[in-house]
Amino acid sequence: MCRAISLIRAYATASFDLISLDYNIQGEQEGDAARKIAETPNRDARIIIHSMNPKGAALISSILPDAVAFPVNKTIASNARFKRLREGLARWSGL
Repeated sequence: MCRAISLIRAYATASFDLISLDYNIQGEQEGDAARKIAETPNRDARIIIHSMNPKGAALISSILPDAVAFPVNKTIASNARFKRLREGLARWSGL
């Protein structure tokens, strides 16, 4: 089974607090994963678009307007930036 199909089914049946979404995770059509999320309570989860594909990130943003576009190359550009991201996520999740 295609990984995208498995994820789309999970979005429909499970509840997530945080979703990191890449444009390259597709179903039958571009944006299927984002559309499925938009149809579920997971649309209220914090969603990070980590795609480095500007066209793909724009498509996801148009489907999920509250999602934050933060390409993975910005996440790991430096160890200090990654450490701040990890600390911020830990504060947000209460870890």
